[in-house]
Amino acid sequence: MNQTFEQLKQHNWTNFMTHHLRNWYGSWTIYSPEGEVMESFVGSRCSISDAEQTHITQTNVYMYDNGTEEEKVFHNTPNSLINGLADKTAQASFMYMFDQGSAIWTVNRFEPEELFAVEFWFRYQELRHSLLVMYNSDGELTKTVSVREEDLQKPCDHWTLNPELIPDRDILNGEEGLAITSRLGQIGRGKV
Repeated sequence: MNQTFEQLKQHNWTNFMTHHLRNWYGSWTIYSPEGEVMESFVGSRCSISDAEQTHITQTNVYMYDNGTEEEKVFHNTPNSLINGLADKTAQASFMYMFDQGSAIWTVNRFEPEELFAVEFWFRYQELRHSLLVMYNSDGELTKTVSVREEDLQKPCDHWTLNPELIPDRDILNGEEGLAITSRLGQIGRGKV
């Protein structure tokens, strides 16, 4: 099926409205490039649409352990998902919303002297987990942010309160297997 750009844009917007127009509450954990917890806090992302469903106002509220709160407001339209955030100070970016509820947001391209970031959203029923990966202007990883959320209308207790990463595990119990590395395009033997 050959769809026009406008049809694809509308399909993307419909997926956004269907899967992400909710009031989400969760925990944000910021990790260093080495996997150490740098910061952890709770927050909410609440989205409201206008009656015509052509504009969404998203309000993020972050609540820190020291008792302070920070609020950020974002405005989305069908064009902003494709052409970047409505905030004119942000780099050009795009967001693609998949039919089953997963999504990706990223800046359009890596620019010298600019940050590069990508965020992935994964949905399962009333749960959402997003992972934001940020790189500096030299292409070095600066931090990873994990956001574990649930729909405020249907709270659950599926998420752990412990933000520490689990240690490396030998899930193959010492077995060796075949590894294909895309970097070298070669096949080699060794631990997988």
